[in-house]
Amino acid sequence: MKKYLWDLNLNEIPCGWEDVYQDALKHCPNGMPLLIKGHKFFYHPVKYRETLLDIFSTAKEKCLEIMKNERLDRKQLSELLENDIILFNVLFEWCLDHLEETFFDINKFKDKHRFKNVVIYFDETDPPYSTITQFYRLKYFRVNNAIVI
Repeated sequence: MKKYLWDLNLNEIPCGWEDVYQDALKHCPNGMPLLIKGHKFFYHPVKYRETLLDIFSTAKEKCLEIMKNERLDRKQLSELLENDIILFNVLFEWCLDHLEETFFDINKFKDKHRFKNVVIYFDETDPPYSTITQFYRLKYFRVNNAIVI
């Protein structure tokens, strides 16, 4: 049986910035304001991780609900694509490493389109050693299904 992104458990996938998260758990579990190069933001890796897990879980539930249908109509396919894009975008951020502090600005989540980046979803040009490449095959929609990594 084919597996998809909604079959994943994000907690079982190594987080590329686990060391940052663990450090934040010890030193600033409630986050802290930072000022870097004149840019003020709220640094909160702990909340950032929690929010990624919540967004992933919500999109996963929506996909599972849609897939209960035997045949999908256009509206359902559109919803499935939107949520699959969200799943992959969250997974992409989860796998990133070597991040700057500004990455963990929780105010980024105010943008409701943050995880609907179609370029990240359809672009499969990451280096082969990149963690994210192993998840390409789990996307429901692929431009080039002939590529097997």
